[in-house]
Amino acid sequence: MNGDEQNKKKLRSDAMFGKINQFVTLQKDETAKYNSLFTKVTESIVSILKEKDEVFKKYYRNTMYAGSFYKQTRVGQPKEFDLNLILCLPDIDSVKIEKGRPGFAKIKFDERKISSVWTEHKVLNKWLDSEGYLDNGKLRGWFEGMVKKSLNPSEKNSNKFRIYSKDSSSPLCEAEIKKSGPAFTLIVNDGSMEFAVDLVPVLEFSQSPPLSNFEKLKEPWHLVPKPLKNGDVPNQNWRYCFYHYEKEMLKKNGKVKPIIRHIKKLRDTQNWSILASYYIETLFFHVLSKNDFDQNESQTRLLVYMLKELSKAFKSGLLNYFWDKTFNLFGELTEDQIVGVQNRLDKIIKEIEADPTTMTQYFLTKEEQKKLKEIEEKEKTQPKKEVNDKTNGLSSTFPLIRETKSEKNKKIIQESENRETSKNEIKALKEMVLSLKAEFKDFKNSIKQKPIDQTPETEGTDEKEMKKLLLLLINEVKQLKLNVGRLETKIDQTNEQIKNIKSQSTFFDVMETGVPLLN
Repeated sequence: MNGDEQNKKKLRSDAMFGKINQFVTLQKDETAKYNSLFTKVTESIVSILKEKDEVFKKYYRNTMYAGSFYKQTRVGQPKEFDLNLILCLPDIDSVKIEKGRPGFAKIKFDERKISSVWTEHKVLNKWLDSEGYLDNGKLRGWFEGMVKKSLNPSEKNSNKFRIYSKDSSSPLCEAEIKKSGPAFTLIVNDGSMEFAVDLVPVLEFSQSPPLSNFEKLKEPWHLVPKPLKNGDVPNQNWRYCFYHYEKEMLKKNGKVKPIIRHIKKLRDTQNWSILASYYIETLFFHVLSKNDFDQNESQTRLLVYMLKELSKAFKSGLLNYFWDKTFNLFGELTEDQIVGVQNRLDKIIKEIEADPTTMTQYFLTKEEQKKLKEIEEKEKTQPKKEVNDKTNGLSSTFPLIRETKSEKNKKIIQESENRETSKNEIKALKEMVLSLKAEFKDFKNSIKQKPIDQTPETEGTDEKEMKKLLLLLINEVKQLKLNVGRLETKIDQTNEQIKNIKSQSTFFDVMETGVPLLN
């Protein structure tokens, strides 16, 4: 067995992956409280803006809940929420979308055909530049001023204001306005918890974007007024947003999200601040688009595979934006930043491949490692059932869909039957391997015993035929061995599934069933 095969065998088990997952999955009770307050804050904010500003009321269409929390790739407490406030401007369906700088687009209005509202309205008439392009700086400036004006501060010369729920005269919480890039951030605090809400004005389109690799329009897509300072006409350039498509891509591949979360956890523990969450997700988009993500592999193997893909990206200094390959997301990173992370990453990969139990020292903080040891010591002294009941302490964000005992038992029985079937298949395959080896041996003996004419022509013909048959037999044996390995991996995965079924469902398992994020 060579080094690669030995490493693959070591990575077959997901035991260490599962232990780390306890510190990656969002906690049920705490996130439920955040979600409850966040929902009320969202409703209140949108209601206030519509009440206070005529333009917002007229052109606001709906809110898109975006970000890693809603992609289910969030790690740690849900203390950041993204709210894209979708605006539908006059004549937006007839505009021309042009290529801008890499990763961006321009919005061109035909001034000969646009509605008179653009020139007559004192706000809208400022948003188009002299060439008829929608100015992202002007729209963003209006949005920021509108938010500040609408959300009245509690005190003079203060950015803080109170938020009230619809049916109460008592303040629900207090919020502070902060400016952050293209977003307008509200820091919400009710005395017991605090989180940030990014309010971003975005435009929605139903026409295809000017991108060569965009195959088919299934959902609307968006443009965001990201502030730019450098380059040609920065105010004409709007950043692409394909949130619906990215979310669907992740949803189709069941094992992707836990592995994304684990890499983000590694990033946080190692303090790799240059590795943005979106960079990690983009790496997965590329791999998924090439069908290089084998769902039959263990999660640990897939994790190591993706860490190697990340290392390759750092070595080349290139991570292309998935939707526009001309835009390098690593373009603004320095060589020192890239080399520092890449060297550390290679060391981690090498040690995990040699000994998967070292994962905890890289993925978990010192405090988390100590807590894990305490959990393991406690499990040793408890009956197995109690351990199963408590292993999922870091669980769900929203109310869980509980399985009945009979349903769980059915699943356990089914998984056990699958395991037995796989064992029988392995046994049959191994017998086939032995049979083929015996045939191979007989074949070689018959070749030795067979009289061969000593003419060069005859000798060459027999030799070619023999090599052909040998190659066929060798390939069959290799394929059977490969199938045996896959079935053994499947049995290991089935064992893990049986353990998981016996414990409570996690938040992210429930989310895949379609439980609504917001009531």
